[in-house]
Amino acid sequence: MSAVTDSRPPETVDRRVRRTRSAIVSAFNRLILEGGYASVTPAAIAAAAGVGRSTFYEHFGGVDDVLGQTLATILSPLAAGCLEDTAPEQSSRALEHFWRNRRLGRALISGPAYRVVLRAFAAEFELVLARLPGPRSRDDNLRPELIALQLAAGQLALIDAWLLGRSGHSPAQIARALHASGCASVMALIGPPPFDGHSRKPTR
Repeated sequence: MSAVTDSRPPETVDRRVRRTRSAIVSAFNRLILEGGYASVTPAAIAAAAGVGRSTFYEHFGGVDDVLGQTLATILSPLAAGCLEDTAPEQSSRALEHFWRNRRLGRALISGPAYRVVLRAFAAEFELVLARLPGPRSRDDNLRPELIALQLAAGQLALIDAWLLGRSGHSPAQIARALHASGCASVMALIGPPPFDGHSRKPTR
């Protein structure tokens, strides 16, 4: 028996996929605000999004996967800033997104979802550290995954405190603080990489 193929144009399929994923993520966010992360299940997300459970699993591996994939695009610029001369504009925009959604952000960073958020953020830092040119081994160097966890935990602590709204700092100020602490930590824990004369991006 031949395989069944989808005869719709690719752009139509892509639009449908984006709509479905968007509905799932929106339902996921609502459920967290209503009952907390620990109460969210794939079945509840699927029902709230108006899709079947099988459809949910076509897009995500589970509740943690929804959170991890959603956060990756937001957290990536914050991690990447460690290799830049100045805090990139994308970092400020990511923090502006956190601020606009600070109730949800605090629920994720300070609640049961923290372990997933930390793991997702650490994975972004690992990708950044992997871009540094080698060899970079020293007897006292920590393993990259431990350095990534330290960087992620430190930055999440600052973001969480900022989202309380008591400091009065702007997203741009927090972005600069995260950038400065991230760069300093990378150089302290790994040593300064061979930068070119214009930026902190490693030379090729």
